[in-house]
Amino acid sequence: MTNTHDPKTADAARLAADMEDALQRHVIATWFPRSIDHVHGGFHCGFDRTWAPHGSTDKVLEFQSRQALLAADVHRAYPEIDGLKDAALHGLAMLRGPLWDDAHGGWYTATDRQGTPTLGGAKHVHGFTYAIVSAVGIFEATGDERALDLAKDAFRWLDRHAHDGRHGGYRGFYTRDGRRIVNRSANPLGGDLDPIGTPLMLKESNVF
Repeated sequence: MTNTHDPKTADAARLAADMEDALQRHVIATWFPRSIDHVHGGFHCGFDRTWAPHGSTDKVLEFQSRQALLAADVHRAYPEIDGLKDAALHGLAMLRGPLWDDAHGGWYTATDRQGTPTLGGAKHVHGFTYAIVSAVGIFEATGDERALDLAKDAFRWLDRHAHDGRHGGYRGFYTRDGRRIVNRSANPLGGDLDPIGTPLMLKESNVF
């Protein structure tokens, strides 16, 4: 039986209440629906001090995936809050639409706000990992089979192009048509680093 008069129990209850309040006020109510880009799809990622959209308007796969997953996870936890399911499906539309390469499969690393791929259409598996988890989370939260199908398609692309059958794991940086980028002459960024700052020939742990 829990002793409600125990100071430690009371402190834990206060901490839990403070965390719940912060989640509700500073995450859920702050970001939704404010972050939703109703014009070009996906989510805004930068705001000025008055909460007006500000800064880069590119749609980066990692951020778009994380924001869609946040909406899905919060919808599962608080199904009574209006708009979160719609926000998760709005994110899915970006992942299935402008960020997905219908011609060659897989996700672009980023597009501009209008949906045109940047970086020459290059792809990086770092963003794929977040996007696959996001698609699965959206399926779990909404039951939308399109999200699960998208996750499967993306994993098949990874397995076909990025899996290292000899040494294990997954290599990172690819051209639009799935050729590995291994030197600066093929790097749309120039130099010897990929979009997340990893040297071109190395693997990074986030993709596992």
